[in-house]
Amino acid sequence: MELYHWEFNKIVRESLPLLIGLTILGIASGLILQYFKKILLDLPELLVLVPVIIGLGGNLGSILGSRITSGLHLGYINFSLQNKTLLLNITAIYILSVLIFSLLGITGSIFSEIFNIGGNISLDIFILISLISGFLITTVMILITIISSYITYKTTIDPDSTVLPIVTSLCDLIGISIFYYVVEIFF
Repeated sequence: MELYHWEFNKIVRESLPLLIGLTILGIASGLILQYFKKILLDLPELLVLVPVIIGLGGNLGSILGSRITSGLHLGYINFSLQNKTLLLNITAIYILSVLIFSLLGITGSIFSEIFNIGGNISLDIFILISLISGFLITTVMILITIISSYITYKTTIDPDSTVLPIVTSLCDLIGISIFYYVVEIFF
């Protein structure tokens, strides 16, 4: 019974300050989205992409974070450019990213057309916005995942309680910012 009490306290002690800080980042994401409102009103079909793009970045980061932290603790991943397992995991995330963000651009355009939302953005531009945003988000997310995994591994902090919330929250903030700037390039 004492072991469970200790685990409960450790989870609360490690997670609560982190979640409070990440809540503030979530509010910042909303403020960035508010700033983005003018473009979203002019090009409402982009609304189809917003939640999915930032969600996918966090999902890909969560996959990578789980794989890296498990690999670190099991001893088959280390932080070296010679570590083939780490490089293969990063490569797999990039491949998934290109595939899923391309598909998102296609389906986003199709759904916008079906539901008669906007209609100002061609399919190729839709795909490019999604793909470029996704690739940049994935790159930043990989760096965040590796850094947060490394820090938790080198300390006594439980990566299960920290890496995934850090990655998903920062991907929300960074994802919406990247998406905004990519859209600005095109419009």
